[in-house]
Amino acid sequence: MGKVAIAAGGTAGHVKPGLALAYELINQGLDSQEIVFFGTLNGQDKEILKGTSFKAYYFDTKGIVGKKALELLRNVIKLVQATLKTFFIVKNDDYKAVVAFGGYACIPASFVALVLRKPLFVVVLDALAGRVTKILSKVATLTITTQLSGTKRGQWQVGYFIDPKYLELKELKNNDELVKKTKENLGLDPNLKTLLIMGGSLGARAINEMVPFIVESFKESLNIIHISGLKNNAEFAAINGNNYLQFQFLNDLRDVYLVADLAITRAGAMSLAELSAVGIPAIVIPFPAAADNHQFYNALRAQQSAYFKIIEQSQATPQRLVTEIKEIFFNHNRSLVKEGHFELSPDYLGAKKVAELISGLVKEDV
Repeated sequence: MGKVAIAAGGTAGHVKPGLALAYELINQGLDSQEIVFFGTLNGQDKEILKGTSFKAYYFDTKGIVGKKALELLRNVIKLVQATLKTFFIVKNDDYKAVVAFGGYACIPASFVALVLRKPLFVVVLDALAGRVTKILSKVATLTITTQLSGTKRGQWQVGYFIDPKYLELKELKNNDELVKKTKENLGLDPNLKTLLIMGGSLGARAINEMVPFIVESFKESLNIIHISGLKNNAEFAAINGNNYLQFQFLNDLRDVYLVADLAITRAGAMSLAELSAVGIPAIVIPFPAAADNHQFYNALRAQQSAYFKIIEQSQATPQRLVTEIKEIFFNHNRSLVKEGHFELSPDYLGAKKVAELISGLVKEDV
């Protein structure tokens, strides 16, 4: 069989959906060596793909949107160089399709797919498509959208792209003994509820700055797991909390999701999709500087299928968050933590559906 190129890089929000697709392609009968990632050296790509058996090419590419003239010129040159290298890689091997997950890192492989007339599938993950995705969707073989991004005429809407290993967690969370044992293994109090705080793979300074106050407020009454981001670490080492656990980044979130009863998070498409799939309610603080404020619209759309309370960053003070946490865990809203607040039945099989399509295309040419 031929190979499938997954063009995804920069942040976990781009790479992890690609990884979810890769695992589903394996479930469809492809070998891991037939799935190749094309990403960037200037992101989380290597960290996320570390330990997998997938081949990956990383190029020194950077973003071009909003850059000043000199930086823009340098970054365009780097994209051209990466595109030339990608051209010869794809041309000299048997690639049957390219799947692009948005962002600057997907530009080289996507452009090469068009030049070599390879099928190009563009996936729109966010409620508002980014500039690169908008352009590529006009020339793609097929534009694929999720329940978060909605759909337009001529596009194919599928479910969320979720790593298959997370799909069983919602049921496992009902196994109290397993949850308690996992808390013990993590060094947490098995008898306390658990709050998960995360801000994406790069972290979120505005959320991180509120963590010490939150830990101090609940140091005897909650377990707190804090994923600070790859750019943040040392400043949290001195936090004094008996049941406070801090990580910079976690590739595998199964144990963390299993024990979490509530999350505080940004509104990246992947984070919201995973929390919804696992059944974890969340206080969502959209990143206000995200392009076109798309995180806010992600959160609005995601509210239809999960219990997400949106607090804009300008209103998200430490005191406000502590009050909200108390309301959910200890007051009249406590039932929301256990039962969630589902109005729609979301579809979490987007990666599987796309894998079925692409594997069929690859097998046709055998």
